[in-house]
Amino acid sequence: MTTDHLPQIVDLYVTDTLRGQGIGTLIIRRMEELAISAGHNRVFLSVDPTNSPRRQALYLRLGYQPLQAEAYRDHWRFADSDGNVHEGCGWAIDMVKVLR
Repeated sequence: MTTDHLPQIVDLYVTDTLRGQGIGTLIIRRMEELAISAGHNRVFLSVDPTNSPRRQALYLRLGYQPLQAEAYRDHWRFADSDGNVHEGCGWAIDMVKVLR
């Protein structure tokens, strides 16, 4: 399956003091609704299972399925809104959810 043109959740973050209150779930559900209204039937995301086990558990609970059996090394690079370039690497598992 190619994931090139799927709607994608990127950099979803809920501050520590607000975690566990359902905010992440609400945000994800709204993103899924927007994807459906735009005519898409899948949403894609990537998670670091080593540094974000709670986030991975949330995605699994919400119906996202891993696309790989094992995590892989992910090298990333991006420029922020001030033009500063950030780069690094970590572990990743890609996940997808089929929307109804």
